[in-house]
Amino acid sequence: MGSAAQLLFPLITLWGLSAAAQAQTIWNVASPNGIQATIQAASPGDVILLVGNTIYEPFILDRGLTIRGNGATIGSGPASSGGSVTVTVPSGQLAHLDQINFTYGYSPFGTVGCPVDLAGAVRIDRCAFLTTNGSTPLTLSNADVVIVSSTITCSGTTSSGTALLGFGSRVTLRDCVVTGSNAGCHPIAGCSWTFPARNAAEFTNCSLHAERSSFMGGSHSTSGFPGNGANGLITTNCEVWLADGSVVGGNSVAGSGGTAFVHASTVTAESWNNQMVAGAPGGGTSSGPVATTTPLLRLQLQPVWTRGLTSSLDLHGAPNVVFAVFLTPARTSVPTPVAFEPIHAVGATALFAGLLDPFGAGTQSVAVPNQAALLHAAVWCQAVAGSSLPLRASTIAGGLVR
Repeated sequence: MGSAAQLLFPLITLWGLSAAAQAQTIWNVASPNGIQATIQAASPGDVILLVGNTIYEPFILDRGLTIRGNGATIGSGPASSGGSVTVTVPSGQLAHLDQINFTYGYSPFGTVGCPVDLAGAVRIDRCAFLTTNGSTPLTLSNADVVIVSSTITCSGTTSSGTALLGFGSRVTLRDCVVTGSNAGCHPIAGCSWTFPARNAAEFTNCSLHAERSSFMGGSHSTSGFPGNGANGLITTNCEVWLADGSVVGGNSVAGSGGTAFVHASTVTAESWNNQMVAGAPGGGTSSGPVATTTPLLRLQLQPVWTRGLTSSLDLHGAPNVVFAVFLTPARTSVPTPVAFEPIHAVGATALFAGLLDPFGAGTQSVAVPNQAALLHAAVWCQAVAGSSLPLRASTIAGGLVR
């Protein structure tokens, strides 16, 4: 850790990563319609690699597989029977979606995107979700989802849609951008059909833990018809922790600006080092019980686990606080009482522990073994801190080993 921090038990070489390298089959898919057949042939824990320079057909994922896209695009053309993706992961299994663009879908009016519906335990890394046809790009229902370094966008001037919807789910966001659609009008109808600006994200009966992420409500920029700017984030009956991000209400040229954060709950949302920006004119920064707390615990990993390289784990939180960092399978959904932030470290292995320094900071270097079997292994870690309630937990960091 940093010079003023004290380690209680360092384990600074990730030999524990070897446990994540389970026996698995690697499936290479190059044909546009090859994903579905491969899913049906694969077993939980297997890895599907998308290797072709093509637009892949949408699919239904019903088991705990890893699909690694290397920037591949999922969508459908005029001859396709459907343009959406459904992921439903059985209990006890975990699916991973890595570097995939769910962004293409045919329409006479242009690309409309590929809506995705998720249920079960799913980890998402470096993906893009986009629709421009009024549907929601990403919907979470009874899900346990971690989304890292991804964009979720509904855009276009001839449509409207909320970008991210969550129901009964536990949701973690790290380094993500969520954008609701702006107001628009239908050009063929001479703007007699109008579409309102939409919120960036709406969650109901969820826990939301967001770090270094932004929520931007859509704006109303057409003066020819009235309408308000949208909200950045709406949470109803949710537990919410936000750190180091921004929540922005949409502006309006023919109405009122949106509110950045609308929290309709009896449980106070906790916010640390966030920008809450009201939409103009007359929007609000927040409504409902929202409080600035003592520093929320933050864990950053640079670079992401790469064989043969050393990564830096940087922690920030309250000064002189006891902490522990765990390698976690992150499969088990844990209830989130008010006294705790969402804990993913069930069945986890301790990596190291200690005290944050008087400035609330600390750094540990971790070496990743250069083992061929670690490629595509799913390795996540989480920090937990505090000696009394409420305990603090970071969002989980890590992903698929490169």
